[in-house]
Amino acid sequence: MAPDAASALSYAIKFAWTAETYEVHSWMLLLALLRDEGGVSAQALSDCGLEDLYGAWHEVLWALNAAEGLLPRAFTANMAWARRARRVADGSLRFAAMAGRDKVRAHDLLLALAASEAVLPALFPDLDLSFERVRAAVEARAGERYVTPEELAGGGGALATADDIFA
Repeated sequence: MAPDAASALSYAIKFAWTAETYEVHSWMLLLALLRDEGGVSAQALSDCGLEDLYGAWHEVLWALNAAEGLLPRAFTANMAWARRARRVADGSLRFAAMAGRDKVRAHDLLLALAASEAVLPALFPDLDLSFERVRAAVEARAGERYVTPEELAGGGGALATADDIFA
């Protein structure tokens, strides 16, 4: 795992710990990516129209506070991962492999968030944060190409479904 991805995952875990939810959610991963305003992930989101990264961070934080099930819980030493957050973390491994790397970068987490189909559009419905658009922005910023399973099989570049990544 590259240092930027380790930092993002660490931030999300610390956020869940500090918030006393003891469960990492996908939105916490997004908060970590937005926090690094100079990183590939935040800059790619900016390229997609998310111009106010600081404001977006607060919007995600507000959404977390408004969401049901994120109330403080009794202390536990075990940190849990919400289903979608676990899928995003696992999916980032596949994106690293699609880029020909053996280490996950923070922008692999962003692509997994974009592929999950529910995270980015739910938070920013006024922007087109489709997987293909986020992928193009990440590829341009990172200077690398992600080769999807469909491209390897001779099909188009788009993922047929999110299950292609999270299966």
